[in-house]
Amino acid sequence: PAGASQAVKELEVTGLIQSTMQGRERVLSLAAGPEVVWNRAQSYLRSPVRQRLRIRFSELPAEASLRAGESALAALTDLAEPAEPSFAIASRQWPRQGAPKSIPTPDTGTCVVELWRYSPEATAYSGCVDPLSLKLSLADTLDERVQLALESIMEKIKW
Repeated sequence: PAGASQAVKELEVTGLIQSTMQGRERVLSLAAGPEVVWNRAQSYLRSPVRQRLRIRFSELPAEASLRAGESALAALTDLAEPAEPSFAIASRQWPRQGAPKSIPTPDTGTCVVELWRYSPEATAYSGCVDPLSLKLSLADTLDERVQLALESIMEKIKW
């Protein structure tokens, strides 16, 4: 409870949510429309990706079935599919022992695995990571094609 109260206080201070008392209950709501709150929150948000690993596609764990990165972007827009597919998995699901060997450079038959801070399945969308998390995961990408595709996804969101 103390941690939740602290989180609520921080969200109120940032202007992202507001709370009101209704009888003995504290009711939380967004301080503005969802799109406005999303835009305000950008400076507080970070990529869900802890680490990216390159492995042989044949060694991809079954749990890493969601497309991520440019692969997800290609599935959701008209961006060309990358030569090396990307998949997401919660970092806690990645095998601690017997994990596939990391490969330093792209090669035939390799793929990229993104180890996420949280379970990407919780918010998955059409076999891909969700659009908002995808935007955060690719925010630092300098490729203009990727940035245009991300803008296209954001325009499609029904706030």
